[in-house]
Amino acid sequence: MKSGVRTIIGLTMVLMLLGFTGCGDKKESGGKKELVILATDSMENLLEEFIVEYNKQSEEYYITYEDFGWMPGGPEVLSDKINAKIVSEHCPDVVLINYNLYQVYMDAEALEDLTPYVENSKSIATEAFKEPVIKALEKNNALYGIPRNFSITGMAGRTDQVGELQGWNIDEFITYFEQNPDVVLEWDGDDYGILNFCLRYGLENYVDFEEGKCYFDTEKFKTLLTRIKALNREDSHVDNFREHVEDGGKFLLDLSVNSFDEYKRMEAEYQDSFTILGYPGSVGNANCRLLPENAIGMFANSKNKKAAGDEIEKYMEFDFGFEEYSFSAIEKTFKEQLTLAKEEQQVTEHNITTKMEALTYEQELQILRAIENAVPDNTVWEDIRYMVLDEALHYYLDKKSLEETTDIIQKRVQLYLEEAAL
Repeated sequence: MKSGVRTIIGLTMVLMLLGFTGCGDKKESGGKKELVILATDSMENLLEEFIVEYNKQSEEYYITYEDFGWMPGGPEVLSDKINAKIVSEHCPDVVLINYNLYQVYMDAEALEDLTPYVENSKSIATEAFKEPVIKALEKNNALYGIPRNFSITGMAGRTDQVGELQGWNIDEFITYFEQNPDVVLEWDGDDYGILNFCLRYGLENYVDFEEGKCYFDTEKFKTLLTRIKALNREDSHVDNFREHVEDGGKFLLDLSVNSFDEYKRMEAEYQDSFTILGYPGSVGNANCRLLPENAIGMFANSKNKKAAGDEIEKYMEFDFGFEEYSFSAIEKTFKEQLTLAKEEQQVTEHNITTKMEALTYEQELQILRAIENAVPDNTVWEDIRYMVLDEALHYYLDKKSLEETTDIIQKRVQLYLEEAAL
């Protein structure tokens, strides 16, 4: 999100001005009190069955659902609409939102700490979750969301093409393109895209977050910009990526992996083994992106917190069928998924049954290593990354000089760091 700090500050001010003292009474139906779920991810079909089941069983509450899925205008418009909703007379109680928005509302202290609810729960325990996934929804020892599943993304290449690489730092990443000018990316393969990949987890090369200082006017960063521009990547796109691959051309994928089966299908499709390299960082790890999914939380100004806590527990107990298609955030279920993936399976889709090969030891190592090195998004990092990309584009389009570009980047990011520290 390009304006994460402004969004956080804006939301915080609205909540302070309105007292953030809670919402008005909810509607009642048939003697039951209303609980409202607000969701920004497309879960309508999945939630419907859960809501029907909950409403049948609960004698005191019934759930209604408000869809805040995709809308024109992007994240900023979405945030504005959610902000207005949670300070309205009838704010929602429970929330299902994507991870980047979770960060915004955690920072704005608009979400309830779920730690007491988890401690008193019969079926939810934080130690039962994969640690990096549950940690992604914690801040200052407080837990603001409970995830059901997760996925990872990262760059991957054919093992026979990337050689001994198991991950890379920024220098190794750029060197690979310099030494392999014919390598093609399916998406984002121009100079702007290459810089974007470098900045996702490589900002520590240019920002001291502890000191609140940045170094984008140094030779180190200038060299990065000029090396990327010299790659002349804007001319490297191919019209038919699939044909390029089938002809044996060199390529890299920006790969999204949601499950063991998906990775098996990918290698079967390309009829080759892959190495997950992740995104380049300050060190040579396979830095993949970790995305907690289908997480549930509670708004801090819900007036039905006890009932909302019960709803969250039932949500975590409900069988949505997620585990069939994505990595489970629950450690026990994740291990069961891995065990099943290592067995040969018969898969039926559209009335056609095919055989899915067992997960190999090499595939298992690739996936587990990538998950181990996966890192969740960070709103501060994301804001800085987009600032740098916005200004660097002028340099790559020859609208500003290198010195002008780096000077503006330095000033913008330094000001941002100072404002964020306030």
